[in-house]
Amino acid sequence: MENQTQGSAEVLSDILRSIFNWFSTNFTVLIYIVVVFFSATIVAKIISRAVSRLLSRTIREDMFPSKIDRNRRIKTLDNIAEAIISFVVWTTAIIMIMNLVGINTAPLLASAGILGVALGFGAQSLVKDFITGMFIIIENQYRVGDFVEIQNIKGTVKAVTMRTTIIQDSDGSIFHIPNGSIIVTGNHTMGNNKVSVEISASTETDMELLQKIINTTGLAQAKILENKDLIIEPMQFSRVKEIVGGVVKIRITGKVKSGMQNEIKSKFLTALQNDLVKNKIALK
Repeated sequence: MENQTQGSAEVLSDILRSIFNWFSTNFTVLIYIVVVFFSATIVAKIISRAVSRLLSRTIREDMFPSKIDRNRRIKTLDNIAEAIISFVVWTTAIIMIMNLVGINTAPLLASAGILGVALGFGAQSLVKDFITGMFIIIENQYRVGDFVEIQNIKGTVKAVTMRTTIIQDSDGSIFHIPNGSIIVTGNHTMGNNKVSVEISASTETDMELLQKIINTTGLAQAKILENKDLIIEPMQFSRVKEIVGGVVKIRITGKVKSGMQNEIKSKFLTALQNDLVKNKIALK
């Protein structure tokens, strides 16, 4: 039993000695690796912030209909710039670390070119995603925060990368759509400041009173301080769309700042419901 204990102690001593010798021999290399790692982290952040500031200064406010549109454009470009900067910086850092530990990266880089050609035939969809993503960003088709419809999916753009567009729908579900698969895009935010609501009432409803309530509610919403900069034209009675089966369908329209349609529509409908209850009018 004593011999086994001594044997275990010797084995453990040999292991610790080997570890100590390795650290003693490679201590300088480890310091260099740590320095490269932290330097890459700091450099990536500094460059990203510098590019972000440059974008904020170079993208003029007069190029966009509102401050919100400008901020969305800047945020989208920030995301792309950060991804590219991180890729370049960390690729360089990894190559430096490989050289520090004694791995000759020259043959690896040379073979990477050959491997890239070979993989190119099998990565055509990936290349298509990248190219399409470039055109989406350059042409400013949509930005982070825009409400869009892509591939029969309606939602808010959460991120635009070089490969995918990420959308969150009204239920909170997240969709990752490859850029290369996007053929038709509907942007309900950019350049669109119209808001429309359709309600239904009974044919027995006093239409003059209902129209008056709608217009009064719309004007009242436009006078609220928090809505003044958002509402261009207040929600007003537009027309009777149709009468079917004892139901009158009414269209209500207005104009708001781009991207504010859903928010203003929700506020208007809430206020309208309260005013209708006060006047004892029920909608269908």
